[in-house]
Amino acid sequence: MEQNKIYRKLYYFANLRGTPQANPDSMMYYNQAYSQCRSSELSEALKEFRNTADDSEYAAWEYLQAVNRVSYSEAAERFTRFTPEIKSSTIGRKLEQLLKVMKNIEPGNTPSEFTVITSDSARISLSDYRGKYLLIYHWGYGCPGTTWVHPRLLKLYEEYHDKGFEILGFTGDKQPETLSQDSEVASLFYPPWATVYTNQKENSFIADDYYFNGVPILMVISPEGKTLLRGYSGIYQPLKELLEKEMGK
Repeated sequence: MEQNKIYRKLYYFANLRGTPQANPDSMMYYNQAYSQCRSSELSEALKEFRNTADDSEYAAWEYLQAVNRVSYSEAAERFTRFTPEIKSSTIGRKLEQLLKVMKNIEPGNTPSEFTVITSDSARISLSDYRGKYLLIYHWGYGCPGTTWVHPRLLKLYEEYHDKGFEILGFTGDKQPETLSQDSEVASLFYPPWATVYTNQKENSFIADDYYFNGVPILMVISPEGKTLLRGYSGIYQPLKELLEKEMGK
């Protein structure tokens, strides 16, 4: 319960600062209201348009915005159906480049090596985690999904770290001065695993190379270096089940 109070403080600070009349549910309320206003008919029509209009750069742009909802193989197949003119357009080239990134991080593939600098100035590489289950965890303190999943990941780490489970955190959020005055909240910025700030120059490449297009992103790497799972907070449950199966004995 106490930890939940701490996370509510984080959520309030991140989303409601500057709006003293707001309440902690404001962001979720307006998000739900927006979703309800977008009719299912409009959503389906837009989906059909971006999936079938092969000679429209706007369709390619719409597909680019929604590509995180599909697998690499689905996106690659869709790209082949765009006309040569669309493929060579600005949006088409961006989509083609993103496909290379998606292939790199697709479950079943071995993602490319990287070396980053942690918040305590240590150099760390993906290969340093070979032989262990690794969770690449891209988070942001202003996201309800992060608020939900973060304490659960802390529990998983506490239970399975000594058995070979590691977490490597990535974020563009540094500790605000306002939060540093609250010892309860400030402590959340110092988890037991390594943290990498993606807005540091030497780490800026990772957000593009690993497609950190939202928060929280959970990407699970096997001891052999292959991607097992990747997604948003919904990956928590299959991750938990994986660790229980492999390390709960």
